[in-house]
Amino acid sequence: MAKLDTYNPDDLYTPEAPEYPTYDPADLYDVPVGQEDTGNTLSDYAVGGFKIGIDRVGQAIGDSLSAVGADSLGSGIESYYGKRAQETTDKLFPSKTVEPPAMLSESGTPTYDPADLYDIDTEAMQGTASEQSDSTLAAVTGGIKRMTSAVHATADVYRGDKEGVIEAATKGNDIQSTPSQTAFNEAISANTKESNPWVSNIAGAVKAVFEQPKGAWQGMAAQTPNMFPSLVAAWTGAKFGGLVGAKIGAVGGTAAIPIPGIGTTIGAITGGILGVIIGAIAIETGFKAQEDLSKGKDLDLDDIRVRGAKHGAVMGSLDVVMGGLTGLATRAVFKPAVNAAAKAQAAHLVSKGISPMDDAAIKAVPGLSTELAKIGKAAAEPLLPDRKTMVALVAGSMAGETFGEGAGEYWGSLASEGEASKVDAI
Repeated sequence: MAKLDTYNPDDLYTPEAPEYPTYDPADLYDVPVGQEDTGNTLSDYAVGGFKIGIDRVGQAIGDSLSAVGADSLGSGIESYYGKRAQETTDKLFPSKTVEPPAMLSESGTPTYDPADLYDIDTEAMQGTASEQSDSTLAAVTGGIKRMTSAVHATADVYRGDKEGVIEAATKGNDIQSTPSQTAFNEAISANTKESNPWVSNIAGAVKAVFEQPKGAWQGMAAQTPNMFPSLVAAWTGAKFGGLVGAKIGAVGGTAAIPIPGIGTTIGAITGGILGVIIGAIAIETGFKAQEDLSKGKDLDLDDIRVRGAKHGAVMGSLDVVMGGLTGLATRAVFKPAVNAAAKAQAAHLVSKGISPMDDAAIKAVPGLSTELAKIGKAAAEPLLPDRKTMVALVAGSMAGETFGEGAGEYWGSLASEGEASKVDAI
């Protein structure tokens, strides 16, 4: 029998030289390598984030207007707010071009440990992330994302883009509450019942606030971004309405009320009121889509559009009413001081032979505006509301806002769904 040759299986293969990384380590991380300190403070980031949130909502509202056929107006609004948001973003997070380090030595072997390029303590990062996830910032960030997804869902509802609605609503539903918010919601559920009278449920909600104060605060903070659509729409509506009112007044449309600028004023007020209502519809329609999707319903865009319009119209109308009442109360409290300042300034101008209505003459006198400001301040200070009055005004405003939100939610649900929840309203 022939003897078989013995061999080493490794001899059958010619191993290739190992391949070494040919990438830029910066591509592995969503962090700019070597980013320098921008000099921004925490306050700068907070204010900037607020501005970006408002501008992004304005951008989404412009997109929504384009979706319903107002292409020229919608694209103009979207471009305006988009540019402002980008400018603020660039100031907070300036970009920096970084030259990548040498990847390989002449021999072809790695010259570094990629981890050495970053001064990162992984364990510390994990601890910080855990703390941030239960912070007020995390709650507000979640609220902004939820609100933005709702506005985008609304735009897709009016476009008739069902897939876009599902995508936007899913993103909104996937946003998690903070642990403290969850604990507060559980306390609300434990202390309130749909069958209880209103007084008992309100007392139960107050008890939940004392049990979970952090969660209550974060819950309130997370709701703040929901004001953005109405604020942006009201501002836009007031500006647009003022321009239209001015045009109408210029051709005699306000001849029955011969007051200079009355057309602009009426147009701005009307546009602002309509803007508040449109902003409420913009967010409530998206919330209806999120709600239907979370319940596993097949999305009927026509039905969502109608229900969102009804709910938003009720919410927006109550916001206008409560805002008007707050404004009346504020003006009543400060009216004596304002009137005193105006009278003192007018008397000073008359003594100098200048008409209080002649703005050009007032501006023409060097230092007169500063002088008038000092005179007005001195006359107003003795009549300014005291601390107790201010506390009462702020408390009344907060109570009115809380009532308006609760009543709007309850009556809005009745109008759109035919039924309403006491617990949700609280």
